[in-house]
Amino acid sequence: MRKKLRSQRGMTLMEVLCAIAVMGLLTAAIAFALPATASTYKSLTSGSEASVLCSTLSEAVSQELRFASNIRPLPGASFADAGSPFLYDSQRFGPSVQLSVCTIDNVACVALQSAQDKDAAPVPLISAGAYTSSLTSQGGSDTRFVYLPEKKLFYVALTVFNPQTQSYVWNEFYVRPLNPPADVD
Repeated sequence: MRKKLRSQRGMTLMEVLCAIAVMGLLTAAIAFALPATASTYKSLTSGSEASVLCSTLSEAVSQELRFASNIRPLPGASFADAGSPFLYDSQRFGPSVQLSVCTIDNVACVALQSAQDKDAAPVPLISAGAYTSSLTSQGGSDTRFVYLPEKKLFYVALTVFNPQTQSYVWNEFYVRPLNPPADVD
């Protein structure tokens, strides 16, 4: 044993070539796996961010509508029309506001629009910085704010679109206002 340890003999050319080949195979495996891993990580992260944004929006809309007062249909409309837009007085944003999805700084987001001041810019319900990774609130029939007068409840359907994964995250829920109108048409 001592004789083998004291040997001055180095590695043979074949041993060196085998070690380089093994290192090359390991490097190639890592090089091919890394982009797929990074893509999966990016997809999972953006999906998680979309879920967090939808949850944050749900909480903000719920809090806003819970304290809504003086709930009424838009002038010339009726709550009998399914899905008709409504106005309400907001504790935070003042009288006669309407929830909608509109574009602010090239981002479609849930915002409040004043019915009294038509020229006023819409105010985002949550900070525009919350819409990370190019996430947007989906408008149209995907996102709805409806007051159900017979049940004295708001029905809310929120949709967040993730352009990186071409997927949607949605949430629908009901909110009972603390001060519902006594009788609406």
